[in-house]
Amino acid sequence: MAKKPNQEKPIQLVLDQYAGEIGRHLQNTRLSMQEQDREVLVSDYPILPTRRKFWEKVLRTVDTTQASSQLRTQLRIAYEALKENASQNLGYVIPGDFIYDKIQTDLRNQGRLRQEFYEIIEKQLKKGADGQLRRRIASLIFLIGELPREKGADDGVRATPDNLADLLVEDLEKDPAVLREKIPGLLEAMHKEGDLMLVGNEYLLQTQEGASWNTFFDKKLIELKSKAQDLAAIREETLGNALLEDMENLSVTQGVSKTSRQVAIVTGDQAPQENTDQIPIWVRNGWNAQEKDVVSSAQAAGIQSPTVFVYLPTDQRKTDSLHEAIATRKAAQATLESRGHVTTSEAISAKRSIESRSIQAEEEIKKNIRVILENAKVLSGGGQEANGVTLLDRIKEAAETAAARLYRRFQDADHAGWPTARTRAIGGEVHPHRRWA
Repeated sequence: MAKKPNQEKPIQLVLDQYAGEIGRHLQNTRLSMQEQDREVLVSDYPILPTRRKFWEKVLRTVDTTQASSQLRTQLRIAYEALKENASQNLGYVIPGDFIYDKIQTDLRNQGRLRQEFYEIIEKQLKKGADGQLRRRIASLIFLIGELPREKGADDGVRATPDNLADLLVEDLEKDPAVLREKIPGLLEAMHKEGDLMLVGNEYLLQTQEGASWNTFFDKKLIELKSKAQDLAAIREETLGNALLEDMENLSVTQGVSKTSRQVAIVTGDQAPQENTDQIPIWVRNGWNAQEKDVVSSAQAAGIQSPTVFVYLPTDQRKTDSLHEAIATRKAAQATLESRGHVTTSEAISAKRSIESRSIQAEEEIKKNIRVILENAKVLSGGGQEANGVTLLDRIKEAAETAAARLYRRFQDADHAGWPTARTRAIGGEVHPHRRWA
């Protein structure tokens, strides 16, 4: 890959221009760009150091022959890469997946590239305008999956959206932004179609064992999504638990004596009682009430009412997303329970893939619930809306207003010295109220 002396400077200028992009490739792995790599950056171009190291690792893993054979293979691949791309403009780099087509025949003959994986990779070409990119992604996922994971030999490369984009970039100017935007969506589509498994944040090619687990999961998911009433019940329970979790940190005090007041959470269509020693917090949501009805109830209650009115807004999009996530979590749990203890590597990967679905669904549920709570409207009796950054802030403000309404004559006896007087009374003083300090 000797360069003409008069071409080294233009190459260096281009590489300097895109140094940031080149430097981010495979970050947090042992194949990332190192200071010593800069010395061969120009001479190796258009093969980037990260890709050269990636190819070396792949060949070392899949080629069990002598080191000299591996070197000859690598030199042959480098030569073919240069020959096939010699007409490209400056700024073009050889993609990491280039090696796949050069060794796939040998991999199939050796049995390292299983027929099921080969078919998954090749069938991506039939998937529309992005078919070629999908095939490149699938082939790269296979190569990464072949890298060793044993302690000491693991270089930390995983088939994540970022790492895949790092290795697929060809045009340093145009590709990075486009690929980093497009690849996550393609991976998700390939996952939903059953061609990939997601284990943690890493994608793997689907196995027969994984496909069996996936079929069970899909069947269970369809079954659960048809049970709208069950999903609604879980949704209400989940929303209620999240609200109670937020309210655990609610502290309502009254007056300069900071007397603690208790609250009572009430849900449903029936208005709460107001003749108790607790502040009623009446919570309704968009699935069982309209916002205008909650506002009307607050206004009709009047400015003497100690009730706090809370409305949790929602819409069809939130409902669909939340129900999908709830059904997914339950389907994943049912799949895991049905399979019991697993021992084979394929079954373990399949189990981890379903566990990843469950974790993602749980995160989606929490995200949807959090949006609902953050957008809640809190009103005092009479219709005045409470302010505050968080729902807890808004409820606290309204509850303190409600406390003054519930204990209307409290200010007549309110005094900062009451806690001290109480302590002295417990200690046996006859007239603890005569000195407050």
